[in-house]
Amino acid sequence: MTIPATLITEKQLEAHAPELLKTIGLRRLDRELQIGSYKLDAVALDEKTRRVVVVELKTCAHIGSLGQLLLYRSALRKTLATTALKSYEIDALLITTFLDLEVVSVVNDLGLSDSIHVKVCVGDLAPFSLVDPYDAPANQAWYQRSVKVSPRLDDRIKGWEFP
Repeated sequence: MTIPATLITEKQLEAHAPELLKTIGLRRLDRELQIGSYKLDAVALDEKTRRVVVVELKTCAHIGSLGQLLLYRSALRKTLATTALKSYEIDALLITTFLDLEVVSVVNDLGLSDSIHVKVCVGDLAPFSLVDPYDAPANQAWYQRSVKVSPRLDDRIKGWEFP
């Protein structure tokens, strides 16, 4: 029996993380790494660029996921700064089964697209694959802001006054 990516839990996604990471040139170094009060889902190494990658796994990613990813990246950077690994650059990767595309827009707007990456997990259990957000099926990646805005909100915005 196959299970579509849209129905898996974070635990199931985590179980498939090593194979998924391998498909994009990453090797998982550790999982559920605790740094202070932060719990990183995984840490990987990009075999090509030799960059360390913080990996966050989500079954539904929204703008709050980006904040979490940035905090984890910073925590790992500060931790590695006190070790022999201090020269390694730190990237971050969000893997999710559902995505508000606004996350990608914010990453691009902040000029972070070289170090913050987002992939959507698609397919059936055997095997899942990772695709770029704009290549994901529409039922897995969309702009939450494109959801119908109430007329009342439009009226409120039109009523804003600026000096």
